[in-house]
Amino acid sequence: MFDFEDLLKYYHLNYQIYKHLRVLSYEDAEVAKRQANFDGTETKTLLLQDKRKHYYMVFTLARRRVSFPQLRELAGKQLTFVSEDKVEKVSGCIPGCLCPFGYPDEDTLIIDNAVFKTEGILFSKREPTQTIKIDGSELEKAVKHLPNQVIKANL
Repeated sequence: MFDFEDLLKYYHLNYQIYKHLRVLSYEDAEVAKRQANFDGTETKTLLLQDKRKHYYMVFTLARRRVSFPQLRELAGKQLTFVSEDKVEKVSGCIPGCLCPFGYPDEDTLIIDNAVFKTEGILFSKREPTQTIKIDGSELEKAVKHLPNQVIKANL
């Protein structure tokens, strides 16, 4: 795993890091944004796996519903959630605070195109007390440099 912020710095992309109280839910996020004085659009990352334990991170806007039949079509196989007790071992993140980036090269990212069209998206920096804020257009530039397979789709 690598620090996604290093990639953002290397390519001179515009982003901010906010430090705040621990966030493990959308309700926590609203409190943290008020206390640390920042705003933006919340996102979510789902950690899924296929039968062979190949991992998929699905990254979308927080309030959007994801269709499992559509994910199956995109991945070409049936996907299921990684059990909560294995999330930290697999991702290095605690449940409720998944970072969408920085995973081993063999893992796959499925990113909702809506993310790239949104200004000021927010996601965890792997720590429940740090948030990255970046415009979707800047994030799209960064994603081009990831070693992972990236599938962009309208989720």
